[in-house]
Amino acid sequence: MPRKLILAALLAAPAAAQVMPAAFFDGAATIRQRVVSLPHPSAFLPAPRRGAPLASLAVGAPNRGRLVNGAELPVEGPHWRAIRPEVGRLYGTSELVDGLRWTAERLRVADPATPPLAVGDLSGAEGGRAPRHRSHQNGRDADVNFFWLDAKGAPLFSERMTSFDAKGRGVYAGKPLRFDAARNWRLVTALLTNPHFGRQVRWIFVSRGLRALLLKEGAKQGAAPGLLERAGKTLAQPPGNSHRNHFHVRLACSGEDLKLGCKNL
Repeated sequence: MPRKLILAALLAAPAAAQVMPAAFFDGAATIRQRVVSLPHPSAFLPAPRRGAPLASLAVGAPNRGRLVNGAELPVEGPHWRAIRPEVGRLYGTSELVDGLRWTAERLRVADPATPPLAVGDLSGAEGGRAPRHRSHQNGRDADVNFFWLDAKGAPLFSERMTSFDAKGRGVYAGKPLRFDAARNWRLVTALLTNPHFGRQVRWIFVSRGLRALLLKEGAKQGAAPGLLERAGKTLAQPPGNSHRNHFHVRLACSGEDLKLGCKNL
């Protein structure tokens, strides 16, 4: 299907996440969540072979789960920087952490003017409930800030989560900002083509207005029809939280995790 027709169809029919139950996502503090005690994930693990490293494991659902042997994303690297290191939620499955590092490096190698990737919360060291989040419990969720431009079009490091309207306008510290559609589309592309993720990127939560800007930018940059269509299905605004100030990336369970109790939402 021609790129223009794909774009028109995607913009006319937002992703199916719009009709999913709000309990699947962050947001809506008024929705009560039943607390269920889960066994520690290590209870599900087979005994490791002698000398073999213990793999990371996601157990349960994003909004009711645990993480075992999670990988830790360093607070700062050559191509990324954590924006809330003090809360201690920089743990995820090995593929999530390795994929974020790869994404950050790919973006800056391709365009050295790109600021470091600003990474928010992943999960706690053992997963479980996390203040300010309904999900982020089993090591397969990560918050990533948008790339910004200042009023003159120069890139800025996005040191805090800042909201943008449907036209890509925002304000930080009293100064106007622009949503950097070009770099944010390249970020989406890197996530969807990441060798550590494969086809595991299940959702990239973002507001409807910014989703439309991203898809238009993808068409403008000549994205392959298949990539544009996949982005349209993956980018979505979930119930209860508009995600106007950051991307929320969620990976689907790996085959091994599914065998041991991981649940996709």
